[in-house]
Amino acid sequence: MTTTTLIQRIKDLTARFGKGWHDGIQIDASDIADLCLAADALEQQAAQIEALRADATRYRWLRMRDWFNSELCVLRDPKRVLTEGIGLGADCPSLSRLDAAIDAALRQEQPNHFPDAGKMVQPAGEQPT
Repeated sequence: MTTTTLIQRIKDLTARFGKGWHDGIQIDASDIADLCLAADALEQQAAQIEALRADATRYRWLRMRDWFNSELCVLRDPKRVLTEGIGLGADCPSLSRLDAAIDAALRQEQPNHFPDAGKMVQPAGEQPT
């Protein structure tokens, strides 16, 4: 059952039970309120999931880019490149190296907020490096 289907089912049950009785069982107003809250919470979570899915899509696109054949890439230590110029020694990580660089930066900036950084699931079809 999809989230959208589940939300609609809860709303249908809420409307049906809103009459107070179902199959000889009295439905309490707090039960109906709980169903409404559950539907609202699911709708909010569905919206958050869609936002996270968009972020994940952008990140997966970016992590596949590299410096030699892409229109966009990630450059490590860009201030060094500004002072020394781009050339040998410039690092443009991609794939698992980009994941590791991001994880390390996150751990350094916010060590308590990213305890599982570095334990990412390998994307389908990609070989670990």
